[in-house]
Amino acid sequence: MMIPVSILTGEVKTTVMVESGSSPFQAIRERVANFGHACGGNGTCGKCRVILEAPSAGAVSEPEESESVLLGRELIESGHRLACMMRVFAPVELKIEIRSTKAKISAESDFLMPAPLPSVEKSCLSVAVPSLSDQRSDWARLQACAFIPACLDAASLMRDLPAALRAENGKVTLVLHHDALAGIQAGDREHSLYGIACDIGTTTIAGCLFNLCTGEKLSTETLLNGQRKYGADVIARIHHTMEHKEGASQLRDTIVKDLTHLGVRLCERAGLTLEQVDEWVLTGNTTMGHLLMNWPAGAIAAAPFIPVSVTEFSVPVRHVGPFGAAHAVVTMLPGVSAYVGADTVSAVVACGIHQTEKNALVVDLGTNGELVLGSTGGMTACSTAAGPAFEGAGIRFGMGAVDGAIDGVFLSGPVSEPDTDLQLSVLGNRKPEGLCGTGLLDAIALLVRNGIVDETGRLQDAEDLPPSVPAALRARCTELDDQPAFLLASGNTTSHGQDILLTQRDIREFQNAKAAIAAGIETLADVAGVALADVEHVYLAGGLGTWLNPESAIETGLIPRILAGRIRSVGNAALAGASQCLLSTEVRATARQAAADIRFVELSGRRDFNDRYVDAMMFGEEC
Repeated sequence: MMIPVSILTGEVKTTVMVESGSSPFQAIRERVANFGHACGGNGTCGKCRVILEAPSAGAVSEPEESESVLLGRELIESGHRLACMMRVFAPVELKIEIRSTKAKISAESDFLMPAPLPSVEKSCLSVAVPSLSDQRSDWARLQACAFIPACLDAASLMRDLPAALRAENGKVTLVLHHDALAGIQAGDREHSLYGIACDIGTTTIAGCLFNLCTGEKLSTETLLNGQRKYGADVIARIHHTMEHKEGASQLRDTIVKDLTHLGVRLCERAGLTLEQVDEWVLTGNTTMGHLLMNWPAGAIAAAPFIPVSVTEFSVPVRHVGPFGAAHAVVTMLPGVSAYVGADTVSAVVACGIHQTEKNALVVDLGTNGELVLGSTGGMTACSTAAGPAFEGAGIRFGMGAVDGAIDGVFLSGPVSEPDTDLQLSVLGNRKPEGLCGTGLLDAIALLVRNGIVDETGRLQDAEDLPPSVPAALRARCTELDDQPAFLLASGNTTSHGQDILLTQRDIREFQNAKAAIAAGIETLADVAGVALADVEHVYLAGGLGTWLNPESAIETGLIPRILAGRIRSVGNAALAGASQCLLSTEVRATARQAAADIRFVELSGRRDFNDRYVDAMMFGEEC
């Protein structure tokens, strides 16, 4: 039996039909943008929060223990539930609080771009007009004017050829990609050459539009990855493709829609149309590439973690999706392995560690953490599953880096002053709504620095704090659901009227994430035979790496203390590398060579990594 469930978002009410005894999660996810779904409905993140509006007795299932742990007694008692864990048995109305989708996404970097030497070239020519005395085929007449060694997509080209030849009395422009014919445009388009470089991140997407004749960057655009509604991490999304018949198509259609939207916005900013874009160069992690191409991704999610391919490839845009002109080409840059993808290779190229004699470390911190250490003498890479906590998953009041998120936590004055208190930085200059990754890092670093969190990660009771802790900070030590917590923002200052707290469980989640990164760095150095003391530069890239405070990273042990003073945030290095590859075939060849030269180290199952991971859970000077 189907049950009507009313969904109230702001002033808009919609009704969906849900099978009696089942969860409304799937139905809500398909209809409500930005609905909390970090774990993909697996009941582990606590973000698919809904509010029951005066339900009748027995209309929904009673909260299970795991749901009560994620939400807490106070929220459960006030009618809050998790859509993925609740079961519906009678008509009910659910209220969903709308969160901002305006995100803090990095698209900028300070890397220099190469002189333009694009892989796409154009050649204008005039083809003889057919007549009764010249009844050669369109293709034969075209071949008589130009040597065409190969075609990227001959079948599609033949469909476009007649209209192009007849539009302007035989004057056409050949679009060549690495000397292969990619398409034919009517008229003289020889000096119209444009390309888009795009970084498809698990959480965010960023792109740049370039004039490929001059090398000028014309526009930059960012947006959130619409696939987030199917899970915050790649594993959740892969499972969605395996568990749902239409799962793979849903994920592909979503990313194609996002790329189309990105392209349109980039072109509008530059006064162009999407039909004028000749090439897209894409980078991203290996799973994002598989989902875009609709390749089976299931083998990535389980040992021995085998992708279909990590090789660079170029195909006509129509083979990927309807987000460009018929002649446009889509190139996916090369990766290394299932969990060190094209985005990491792009970052390596941008940072130039493959061309320096001094050892350098690239730390790409986003939803996942990728690490590359090396120099001209060789490069070694690994991947660590650290991202969900930094994206807000598993954090009681965690959220993405969107307006309303606390992204920085500071002291208002010297710790020696008794009235020194917390000072918060909030994205969008709004009332705080939750805590994003950089805010989480800053908050824990501050608590560790001042002895409010001890070396094991335990939140101290107020009476156990060092005498040096100011009274205002001491007063913030409290409890939530009988567990230690620390008050970041009181309900009278937040957008939703509820306190925002950092809980003991949150700190444990952070310890797991930071330990994975720190242990990964130390293991990578050991395998590469490089002492951390000999690492000259540390490049922080990715969503979290771009914005984090290096001092907080050192204080918490996210980055080993021995690397202090060598850290540089480089912005979106993956997009910078993709842009360089778009502009120059020489850089693209360098990227292929870099991908081939990187040695991948699988950390799972390594005893030395596991031992270091346990040690890295601690806070303190030894970090």
